[in-house]
Amino acid sequence: MTQDARLPAYIRAAVGSNRRPERDTARDALRRPGETLLFFGVEPGHQVGELNAGWGYFTGVLSGTVGEHGRVHAHTTQASIKRWGGKNPLEKRIARHGITNIDLLVGPMDAPGFPPGLDAVFSIMNYHDAVWTGANREAMNKAIFDALRSGGIFGIVDHAALPGRGTADCHELHRVERELVVEEVTAAGFALDAESNLLANPDDPCTGQVHDKSVRDRTHRFMLRFRKPGA
Repeated sequence: MTQDARLPAYIRAAVGSNRRPERDTARDALRRPGETLLFFGVEPGHQVGELNAGWGYFTGVLSGTVGEHGRVHAHTTQASIKRWGGKNPLEKRIARHGITNIDLLVGPMDAPGFPPGLDAVFSIMNYHDAVWTGANREAMNKAIFDALRSGGIFGIVDHAALPGRGTADCHELHRVERELVVEEVTAAGFALDAESNLLANPDDPCTGQVHDKSVRDRTHRFMLRFRKPGA
C-alpha cells in the first residue's frame, strides 16, 4: 500500500513498521489506519487506551505512533481470552516484536481498568459488542470519561446499522446505529467534536453480516470523535 505523503512522518513510520504482520498490512487499503490516526489526533508521547483490542490490528499502529515515550493500555475481556483458548493474542505480538510500550488489561467492557489521565481511548469496531455481550454501557462510557484528561478524546469506529435499528442488529449482524452511539456517549458527558466519512460506503445496504467475505472491511462505517470537556 502506498501511503499518503500528507500524513505525518511518525504515522507513516507506524503504519509501515516491520513489526506489523502481513495479516494486518493486507487490510490497510480498506481500513486506512494512517488517516484514522490522523483524524483522532494521535501523536508521539500520547498515553492512550483501547477497549476490547482483540488481535491487535489497531493496537499495533497505536503503539508505533505514540512511540517509546507513549503508552498503549490495551484492554481485553475475559470472555475473549476464554474464546481464544486461554491466551491473549497480544502477548504473542508483544513478545515476537519486543514491544515495550503496551500494557495489557483484562476485565469486563464496563470496567476496563484504564488508568487516569489518558489522552485518548478508542473503541474500534466493537461498541456493538458491548451491546450484545450485555455490558453496562452507561458504566462503560463513564469509566472511559473518568480515565481521560480534560480535553481527551474518545474515538469510536463501528459498522453502521440502518437508521431506526438502534441495537437490534448488534448480535446477528454486528452493526449498531450511529445515532444511538451518539446519544449514549454524549449522555456520559462527552461532546461530539467531529466525525469523518473516511470509511463510509454508500453501496453497503447495512443489512448484511459484517464478517461475510463479500463485505468484510467494506462495510459502511461511522467514525466519531468525542471530546471530554475542558482544556
